[in-house]
Amino acid sequence: MKPLIGISPDVITHEVTKRRGSFCGEAYSQAIARAGGVPMVLPLTSNHKTLDQCLSKCDGFLLSGGGDLCEASGAYGRELTKAEKKSLSRMDPVRDEMELYLARWLVKRNVPLLGICRGLQVMNVTLGGTLLADIHGHRDGTHGIKWTRRLFDCRRVNSSHHQALDRIAPSLKVVAHSDDGIVEAAVLPTARSTGDEGSTLHGMKDEAMKGQLSTEDEG
Repeated sequence: MKPLIGISPDVITHEVTKRRGSFCGEAYSQAIARAGGVPMVLPLTSNHKTLDQCLSKCDGFLLSGGGDLCEASGAYGRELTKAEKKSLSRMDPVRDEMELYLARWLVKRNVPLLGICRGLQVMNVTLGGTLLADIHGHRDGTHGIKWTRRLFDCRRVNSSHHQALDRIAPSLKVVAHSDDGIVEAAVLPTARSTGDEGSTLHGMKDEAMKGQLSTEDEG
């Protein structure tokens, strides 16, 4: 049986009805399917009982990209300046609460977890780290990355973020940086593994992993 891979949703508001709901870019689900998994997008909810039922069925999980975490989530470790507050966009407190709960649940149970872009930020905050609210030079285009432990076969990544990891959570190990020193990838070595090779939690700041999920098994 193929593994069931849960995906945390982005938030979308219907243009006409103004109702909010879950959204998942097809690149995520298609990449998981090509890699041999069955993608399952979770509902947008902070109800822990509902999330527990969904998570109990998942063999692995993807924390997707999306908007910024709210200042109230504690992600920044301090009060933001007026300019930093103004830079925040597409915030959603329900998604924040949902994903922070998801990450704690998954890490506690050692479920394989991949975080992309915002997903890496959520992982870092969940484990005790903080974020830089606004950086420059990573919003559009591509840039090179330097690996200390290669997770995927890529040397350049798409870049579409304005935030980054600041204080690194004590249990995370950084494995890639951009040329200007921004953390691009990190892993969490697990108790059931020997060293880093058995890590079940991986995070990457940019979106190269979407393609790698579909091509990794092709060599």
